Amino acid sequence: MLLGVLSSFNLGHFHGEWGIVHPHEQFHSYLGSAYLKELRYDGIYAATALAMEERSGQRFALEVRHPVSFRLEPFERAVAQGLVVKERFTPQRWAQFKTDLEVLARSGLHPIAVLQDHGNTGSPSWAVAASAFSLVLGIGPSARNLYALLDPLLLALVSLVVALCCGPVPAGVFAVGICTAPLAYDYVGGSLLRLDWLAALGLASCALRARWLGLAGALLAWAVLSRPHVAVPVAFLLAWGVLGLLDPNTRPSSNAWLRRLALGGGTTALVLVAASCALFGPSIWLHYLERVWATAGQSYYPGERALRDVVVRCLHAPEWLAVVLATVLSAAALWRCRKWSAPGVLGLGCLLVVAWVPTNSYYWQMLGVVALCFVDVSEDTPLRHCPGSMVLVGASALAALSVTNLRLESLGLWSTAILTALLLGLVSMGKAGCNRDEGSARSS
Repeated sequence: MLLGVLSSFNLGHFHGEWGIVHPHEQFHSYLGSAYLKELRYDGIYAATALAMEERSGQRFALEVRHPVSFRLEPFERAVAQGLVVKERFTPQRWAQFKTDLEVLARSGLHPIAVLQDHGNTGSPSWAVAASAFSLVLGIGPSARNLYALLDPLLLALVSLVVALCCGPVPAGVFAVGICTAPLAYDYVGGSLLRLDWLAALGLASCALRARWLGLAGALLAWAVLSRPHVAVPVAFLLAWGVLGLLDPNTRPSSNAWLRRLALGGGTTALVLVAASCALFGPSIWLHYLERVWATAGQSYYPGERALRDVVVRCLHAPEWLAVVLATVLSAAALWRCRKWSAPGVLGLGCLLVVAWVPTNSYYWQMLGVVALCFVDVSEDTPLRHCPGSMVLVGASALAALSVTNLRLESLGLWSTAILTALLLGLVSMGKAGCNRDEGSARSS
């Protein structure tokens, strides 16, 4: 576990000359939370381009990416769009925005690289939490260091909670799983609350195990509203609960289980949506959904691969076959795990995301949640017999591929094949290997 944690931080090298702070990440997370009301999801690069021109008095010979269409546009067009965005600011807020941008530039921010990025993807509910820091602490050196430490401290706290609730072995499995995901720290480390959704998923697994269903629902709602891909395992878990309604023997307990989970999740979702609309405007979620829809059709990095790419690029089969295959396998997995406990179902849903949904490699940190959901906490079961160890073997294989294979495209294809095989292996084990508690979670 210690080696896993050290490797996560590049063995103490962190981000090289930047130290623990990632200037490009903090550019998006700080400005995207402190000024979300004005920037929304279409204005961060345009406003930055205009601020650069106003500060320097000259136009730069570079292209700027549009954050919704993702096309590279001339600097002059970005400046024109920036004038529209500037109208949303008050004079005081615009002056503060330019000052904060200048502070970020002195911290190592590279304007050309950042203006051609694809950032500012944090949801309005995430911005509610992040702005509690950014609006109060600003962007000074001490604040930047604190922001960079928030995610490690949050995940350390989750590991401690797991250790107290489930024991040291599940805590170690969770820590190793989240720390050994390839390139995770290089991409998102040193930001501002980029991993709140991961912490919420880990805590939700503990809450499901302890049958604190209202709390579990609240944590799952937080995770979904923070990162939309988390909706897949949550939908998988809810479908599992609905399956219980079809069985007369489990119908009463399943009905109560779903009500308690939905009450916690629905209440939390309403509070977060209301708070974000109050802070950032009533239309902020419409702008965010537009951004999510645009992002769904994009592939930023060659390492973004999923089951579709394995079918199309490796098997040379039509794309519709990948859709059919994913649907059939998901339905079969749901039916196969209908007698599992709730944490095991949540873990299988997370594995579906990692294996079959095109995501960057830093989202493979979900494998830590998968391992935690599957690990057997009983004292009389050796670790080598629990499915959690299988997940760690898969994570180790991905880490080895990332080191030995510099072609990210091949890495993505191989990782999807490994994770799909791992998923099928877990499903084939049936109810015996999936952390089946004494009595089903539905009988609580």
